[in-house]
Amino acid sequence: MEFTPYLLAEYMDTLHSPWLVLLALAVLFSLPILVYRRLQKIPAPVFFFVTLVGAGLVLSSMLYNRNEPEILTPLIDFVAQWFPDRNTRVQL
Repeated sequence: MEFTPYLLAEYMDTLHSPWLVLLALAVLFSLPILVYRRLQKIPAPVFFFVTLVGAGLVLSSMLYNRNEPEILTPLIDFVAQWFPDRNTRVQL
């Protein structure tokens, strides 16, 4: 079967179907429930460690890229004073 733009245009109507949107919303709302049930089986110290590492990665990304939400700018500015600037080279 050969790919043609006409073939793609034929399927575009299917992608805008309300049933497909409802299915996508159902999957979107059920994923957090499934993840939460999976996390309930993890011991508390492991869950705390995973949460701490995840929050640290998000914070370090915000510090490095300076793409934090506006409401977090004062917090990031406060924490950023203890970290090197993005343009600073470290000499080993």
